[in-house]
Amino acid sequence: MAFSLVSAAVVLVICSAQSVHAQKFDPNAPAKKTVTVGSEIKRGSSAVFEAQLELPTNIDVVAAWRTANTVITQNRQRNTDTDGFLLGAHFRAWTKMAVLANLDSPVVDAARAHELGRIYFAEYRKLQRQLGIDDATLSNLAGIRHDGIKNDIDKWSKVK
Repeated sequence: MAFSLVSAAVVLVICSAQSVHAQKFDPNAPAKKTVTVGSEIKRGSSAVFEAQLELPTNIDVVAAWRTANTVITQNRQRNTDTDGFLLGAHFRAWTKMAVLANLDSPVVDAARAHELGRIYFAEYRKLQRQLGIDDATLSNLAGIRHDGIKNDIDKWSKVK
């Protein structure tokens, strides 16, 4: 008798669980996605990085600038330009300009890269202060090793 009561209880619980689960699922329910500052920083950084990968050359300063600005402008037009997104996008755009500004090559306009980099640097620093994010966290969220970029951040912080 005890065995059959336990068995009946288990079957009842399993049936109840399936019934409850089946009742909660609604295929027409709106999907929910949690957007965080961190996920937006990643999205902005990734969007600029991916767009710049499509460039025919990796050393064209003006093309890299146009590409980053196109990504930023498109997100503004779609009203998806959160502060986190803009921080990630400007940070990634600055890292590209920092690399180009450091190149010693006659085919790279290093002076122009430095000039455009200053604009991205100032904007990302402003957003970074507003959001209260330290350099290491920002670098990590943007997919860039902090120890690989720290010296450039320090150097550009001193340039006026």
